[in-house]
Amino acid sequence: MAHAHGPIKQISDIRPGDHLCCIYSTDEEHREVLTRFLLDGLKNHEKVFYIVDARTAETIMGYLKDAGLDVDSYLRTGQFSILTVSDSYMKDGVFDPDRMIALLSTETENALQEGYSALRVTGEMSWALGGLPGSERLIEYEHKLNTFFPGSRCVAVCQYDRRRFDQDILLHVLMTHPFAFIGEHLYENFYFTPPEEFLYPGREKTTLDRWISNLKDRKEAEEALRRSEERFRALFDHMLEGFALCRMIYDEGGRPVDWEYLEVNPAFGRLTGLRDIAGKKVSEAIPGTKEQTPEIFEIYGRVATTGRPETFDVFFTPLRIWLHISVSCPQKGYFVAVFQDITSQKESEESLRKSEETFRSYIENAPDGIFLADAEGNYLMVNEAACAITGYSKTELVGKNIRDLIPPGDQQIAFAHFRQVKEEGQATGETRYVTKSGEVRYWLVKAVRIDDQRLLGFTSDITDRKMMESEIRSLNTVLEQKVEERTHALADTNVALEEEITRRREMEDQIRAALNEKTLLLREVHHRVKNNLQIIISLSNLQLRQIEDPKMRQVMAETQNRVRAMALVHEKLYKSETLSDIDLAEYVRFLTSQLFAYYETDSRKVTLKTEIGKITLPINTAIPLGLIINELVSNALKHAFPDGRAGSLFILARREEKTINLVVEDTGIGIPADLEWRNTQSLGLKLVISLVNQLDGTIDLDRTRGTAFTMVLKVKE
Repeated sequence: MAHAHGPIKQISDIRPGDHLCCIYSTDEEHREVLTRFLLDGLKNHEKVFYIVDARTAETIMGYLKDAGLDVDSYLRTGQFSILTVSDSYMKDGVFDPDRMIALLSTETENALQEGYSALRVTGEMSWALGGLPGSERLIEYEHKLNTFFPGSRCVAVCQYDRRRFDQDILLHVLMTHPFAFIGEHLYENFYFTPPEEFLYPGREKTTLDRWISNLKDRKEAEEALRRSEERFRALFDHMLEGFALCRMIYDEGGRPVDWEYLEVNPAFGRLTGLRDIAGKKVSEAIPGTKEQTPEIFEIYGRVATTGRPETFDVFFTPLRIWLHISVSCPQKGYFVAVFQDITSQKESEESLRKSEETFRSYIENAPDGIFLADAEGNYLMVNEAACAITGYSKTELVGKNIRDLIPPGDQQIAFAHFRQVKEEGQATGETRYVTKSGEVRYWLVKAVRIDDQRLLGFTSDITDRKMMESEIRSLNTVLEQKVEERTHALADTNVALEEEITRRREMEDQIRAALNEKTLLLREVHHRVKNNLQIIISLSNLQLRQIEDPKMRQVMAETQNRVRAMALVHEKLYKSETLSDIDLAEYVRFLTSQLFAYYETDSRKVTLKTEIGKITLPINTAIPLGLIINELVSNALKHAFPDGRAGSLFILARREEKTINLVVEDTGIGIPADLEWRNTQSLGLKLVISLVNQLDGTIDLDRTRGTAFTMVLKVKE
């Protein structure tokens, strides 16, 4: 049952609309849970009722007083009340679930009208053991509460003493509460059965399906947790950054004096040279740390105490490397330090400083004109080549703006290039410029953005080239005319080609639609066949209830298993991607798990081992093969291990082109030596031999060690 406010993990997560039970075994567990439940309700400004029975009002008030609560003030205001069984459950002398729910509804409305946020109720249920009139309707009452609580502003905990209640009552209690305190721990109850399912005539099957689903979900959750832990451990062991989880050690005055390494990863050892230090104090692993690096000691202590993360760089003298350390606090008194080798970065910074010096030297001696400008276009630095191009001296150019060198007719072009550099990081363009003597010439400008505040431009005079381009343009005009004529001819060809492509795409769409329709039809056929087989199983269940003869009941039950084996094939097919083949290993796993459950075989005594490669089979082979495995495994579970005998069951399958080699072997008591198994009256073995013949196969029996059937079967498409 989903919780409307998110998952309940602790008492503070409980909200109005929740219905919980508390099954406790000791008075200490009762005190711990109920004290926290009552205190949380009073803190949330809820009206709180406690219904006493086995305990007195003084006992409950003692719980709260020991927790530091001024109980009398809450009793005076009416926010907290202690009721008796005669005030509540047995108000009219007879317990009536509908009247009790009506009382809860009325008291909830009263609490809301009085200004409280909700009504919080908890009651001791031991009164139901006294044989009071109507007490036999207790479980009916618990189920009906699940139709009242959702959407209401009421929350309740029903108390059950495990030392006093029978186990069957407690089982029903679990089925009627979405959430449960077991001892002092709070659980989301996957045994809870909603009232609409509990009242359904076939609730045994519904409950079984739910429990089986819960078992599968539990298994999947455990497997997901295991994979998550493996991924975390793999990440922890292979991460490039060093990792250390430490516990800070304080003196009596609360000052950090040492820390203990709880866990470190391999990268920590590679970065620091410190190995096998888990469980050691830093004073043992690195003597003199506090005196040699007091700033590190101070930072670690501050993070472990305040909980605020910090980062810093430090030069680690033993290995002569720079480390970047990020420190965080997962829990007060503990800290996590993540180490990253930044020696290369530090060396790069030093190299960058030297590069800037080289860069300035390059600018000064470059053959092209170079201008360094700020974000507004004001020149900050120019080289000698820039002075030669423009005719200005360095003193004259520095302080000028880019627009001062651009004639009015080219201002917009120059400004567009300037914006492109600021927005995109670089730009290349041609424009005119004016020299100091007033001559208008052309230059090519390549500019890049160094950072948000500086731009760097490279210029070269291209006046001679521009004159040549004018002559070339006239020649290009003639070429463009020829190209246009050729383009028109190609356009006509492209139209015809596009029409042919369109026609083919339409045909592909039609084929694809037909294929999708066929796939849906096949999936529906398999689904319906599987459902029809399930109906046969359900009808045979009804017939089983009317058969008293044990042998006939056994025959009917074994027939059901055979039908289930066939139904499982169709179920796997309509869930598969291909709709034509099933995964044999997965099919055998599901089939044998059903048989072990049916024969109530203890898998700790009779172990199942399978050796099945990646084999997929068509339906014409999968159904008879599944029935063969069903019969041989059923025979082994029925006859091979009498009186709780331990042993093992082994299934091997290998495919070789068009055949399947199948071995079903057990280490049980074996088939009697005088039994003519090929001519036996056993329906199971007759069916096996018939199915082997159906698959054009052979079958042999080895009685040397238990029972081993070896078959070679032909795969039929």
